[in-house]
Amino acid sequence: MDVLQWPWFAFAGGLLAGACAGLAARLASFCTLNAIERWFYAGDLSGLRSWALAGLVALVLNMSGLDGITSLSASVTTLANVGPGLGPTIGPAGTFQSF
Repeated sequence: MDVLQWPWFAFAGGLLAGACAGLAARLASFCTLNAIERWFYAGDLSGLRSWALAGLVALVLNMSGLDGITSLSASVTTLANVGPGLGPTIGPAGTFQSF
């Protein structure tokens, strides 16, 4: 899969999809800064609980034999529903089928 051979609109579509995913993560309070901000100013722990859950899932995946990058990106991707996973198993050319 040679990324340099893709047409320009594939990159523009990826940029638009990334912007939409970032907005969705921000609105869903999965954004790190938003979670810390809400905890600090309002005492709301819901965003930090989401990140704690993502960390716990990543730890369990790491203990099951996956590398750290794959574990962390798999948990964040599935919980926040944003972006592709990273790593050899679930990278841009891989799938979540093995899970």
